[in-house]
Amino acid sequence: NFLMCLDWAYFYRDYFSKYFSALKNNLKGYRINLPLAANIPQFLDYDLCGRAYQGITTTSMFRDFNLRAEDVILGGAYQFRRCDFENFHDVVAMNETIKSISSAYAPRICAEMQFGGWQDRPRIYPKDVELPIKLSIAHGLNGINGYVFAGGKNLKGLAFRGTYNEWQAPIGSDGKTKPHLKAIASVGLFLKAFGHLMEKTVNAYDDIS
Repeated sequence: NFLMCLDWAYFYRDYFSKYFSALKNNLKGYRINLPLAANIPQFLDYDLCGRAYQGITTTSMFRDFNLRAEDVILGGAYQFRRCDFENFHDVVAMNETIKSISSAYAPRICAEMQFGGWQDRPRIYPKDVELPIKLSIAHGLNGINGYVFAGGKNLKGLAFRGTYNEWQAPIGSDGKTKPHLKAIASVGLFLKAFGHLMEKTVNAYDDIS
């Protein structure tokens, strides 16, 4: 079983990097020169909170991107559900794994930072959103993409759970806001005021590590 797991991991490391390299070449053939990003699944449901138990394994499958698709932006998917003392440190480990496989020329991002969820339980509180964002910034991520920021309706045939999409989004489909929108806004104000100073601390952190 151990050897089978190794074969599986080596296959995906080779396959994923070749696949993205082919995508890049195809896009260049059409004169499309937009940045490419790869979203890496890392967190799984564990009772009321998400844990990154398999995060290191899934991240390692993207290890060889530097060999064939050097400038692809690599980003994790941080779905904490309830963020507390059991799992808040997982974001530090996942940030470090993303940084370890990223090209020096590409920013390190979170491709799906929990703003909402994909179901109505457990309930997401402001701290479940604010703490992961701040931890990610403090540990050197350069960009964050909010996951489920606004509710709404999908066209028929575009959503496997139906046309209605809410899932605890900070901005509901009716335009009303939920408490954790304030937590997101406060981080935005903080970065607007002190982002230029934060950038210097992040660069210093990278030099030390």
